[in-house]
Amino acid sequence: MYRGIGNKPKKVRQVYKDRVKYEIDMMISKDFTDYFLVMSDAIRAMKDRGIPVGPGRGSSAASLVCYLLRITEIDPMDYPVMQFERFMDPNRNDLPDIDTDFDDDYRHFVQQHLVEKYGENRVANIGTFTKYKAKNSLDDIARVYNLPIFEIAAIKEYIIERAAGDDNTGHDLEDTVAAYPQVKKVFDKYPVLYQAMEFEGNMKNFGIHAAGVVVGAEPIANSVSSYARLDPKTKQVRQVLAVDKVDGEHLGLMKLDALGLKTMGMIRIALDIIGMSLEELYAVPLDDPKTLKLFEECDVTGIFQFEGHAARETTNQVKPKTFMDLVAINTLARPGALHSGSTGDYIQIRHKRMERQDPHPIFAEITKDTEGQIIYQEQMVQLVREIGGFDWEMATKVRKNIAKSKGADSFRPMWESFRDGAQRLHGIPESVSGEMWERLTAAGAYAFNAAHSVAYSALGFWCAWLKAHHPIAFYTAQLRKLDPNSPTGKERIPQLLRDVVDHGFTVQPPDLKLSRETWEPSKTGVVAGWTQIRGVGPAQSTAIEALRKEMPGGFEEWKDLLQARGIGPKKIEEILAFTSKKDPFGIDYVGNCTDEILQDIEDGRMEDCPFPDTTSDEIPYEAETSYHVVLVMLTKLMPKNLYEQHKLKHGEELDPSTVKDPHLADYCTLHTQDTKGTVTISINRKIFPRYKEELESLRPGKDFLVVRAKKMNTYGKILLAQELWPIGME
Repeated sequence: MYRGIGNKPKKVRQVYKDRVKYEIDMMISKDFTDYFLVMSDAIRAMKDRGIPVGPGRGSSAASLVCYLLRITEIDPMDYPVMQFERFMDPNRNDLPDIDTDFDDDYRHFVQQHLVEKYGENRVANIGTFTKYKAKNSLDDIARVYNLPIFEIAAIKEYIIERAAGDDNTGHDLEDTVAAYPQVKKVFDKYPVLYQAMEFEGNMKNFGIHAAGVVVGAEPIANSVSSYARLDPKTKQVRQVLAVDKVDGEHLGLMKLDALGLKTMGMIRIALDIIGMSLEELYAVPLDDPKTLKLFEECDVTGIFQFEGHAARETTNQVKPKTFMDLVAINTLARPGALHSGSTGDYIQIRHKRMERQDPHPIFAEITKDTEGQIIYQEQMVQLVREIGGFDWEMATKVRKNIAKSKGADSFRPMWESFRDGAQRLHGIPESVSGEMWERLTAAGAYAFNAAHSVAYSALGFWCAWLKAHHPIAFYTAQLRKLDPNSPTGKERIPQLLRDVVDHGFTVQPPDLKLSRETWEPSKTGVVAGWTQIRGVGPAQSTAIEALRKEMPGGFEEWKDLLQARGIGPKKIEEILAFTSKKDPFGIDYVGNCTDEILQDIEDGRMEDCPFPDTTSDEIPYEAETSYHVVLVMLTKLMPKNLYEQHKLKHGEELDPSTVKDPHLADYCTLHTQDTKGTVTISINRKIFPRYKEELESLRPGKDFLVVRAKKMNTYGKILLAQELWPIGME
């Protein structure tokens, strides 16, 4: 067999056989076989062409049949925490979702394959209705009336964004203007912006769903109208349904979600550089010591799902040693787990700084790999089934009700069933079952899908394996996938290049002999391409490469480029100025600015400003109070409003009479970094007004602050600001 199941011992083969029969029987009974076979055919076709496909996404990774059909790359039998019933509910006949990640540059081949197999008249894209929201309303007004982009970008940071279903949805701009005087000031400066309030909530356009493709058993025109639209990326005409995905499903059209993921594109580029096949990557063992060492040392720059601020800090504290530790981090680093204290408890118990509390042996067994914490939704289901004797229908209801925070009344009858089942089946007294129920219901606010965590941890592991074993190919591929002119590129490229240097490799500016259109690997590191030079785009780069082919000896001096179309003397001057800079990519920007500011403080040029005494890596994670002075660069300012935050969290208005200093409604969170890492700084309502104007004038990624702050007696590296000294850099 393709997956090698036939080579396993007889007893193990029987376990696999029983599981396959169970899954297939359920699929046949629900008439889902066509769906799984179509999905398998499409995904296998991409893999056989060498187009990277993710290991799985969502609950589909819990299906052994999906694994055997090559839909996923995760053997669920290796991970008992995953549950097939989380993917396919035995009590419902809804078609399960198999969301799949493809190489973002080649995912259009999925639709091309379906068209070739089933016919152009049976395959189409799902339509999608786009509504005006606060930000795109502002964008359209600014574009039509030619308003300054920087002023619009600044006020967009303050926009109140509400969850779908909120009574005030559609009034975000109106409420933002009312809540933030600085936003009103810009609206009054450009009164035409008030027109954006009329746009918000109305239909903007009808477009193509980013991932949805449908296949019909008969010509699609027999059941729904469609229209032709030119795909700007592939330059091909695509058939698009004149309905959205909900109506498409109602009409009986089979929907496939083919999502484009940049990480898969990065993997393709790296494999091409290495000369490695996709199947070889899929076969990488998830216990590879060199890769696990990278995670243990928190060397996670560029690693999918692990390089974000919260994930990085959680990884640093957990110090993972196994793949299942990575799966736990993927859940623990999410806001719910962090804010609930579950992440802190997990870390403390793991490092023997807190005693583990297991109310019952069954509870201990279910949470044995998660330090006694309930962090997966599958653990919740397992608890109510094994301890309370719930059937699948009741267990699923518990998970969904808790996750949706439906309130205590919806849990009361479930609690009684759980209590009675625990007593009847195991003789567990109410005091013990009550403790387990409290922990279970508390976990409902943050517990996550274990199958998705396993799948995405595997994808992160593949990235880390490439970094550990083929670092130059890894860095080259990462850099090629970033647009240097995009906000993401401007933020991430210097971070990646700093990581390149920190690992002992070189970063070369564009070179006449070595450079091509974009980043290239070299023997010692990476070399920038023509498009990394500001003002040189793909068209000019193509012209340069075409000229190179016409010159037998290649380029000898920079003025040779004058013969390329679109390159003039002024552009040559810009290229020479860029390539001759000491630090053209700003790799050492934070370090250089830090040295300059420290010298200014030491020489007394910054009156009353204290000398920093702590770097980010020295801030304790433990729940202890401490005091620090840090020097950091601002990366993001997140303004907040007390009344709006209360409405978002609780769904009701906050009575000002219950608030101390109700006139002080605004506060903010600062995301910052220094030479050693990242720091989150909270500025409360009391001191925010004092620094408001200065903070709002700071440029993220450019300007700095010295902050005197208090580390609160809670887990995590969040500082509460007491005094600030904003520093604008030249």
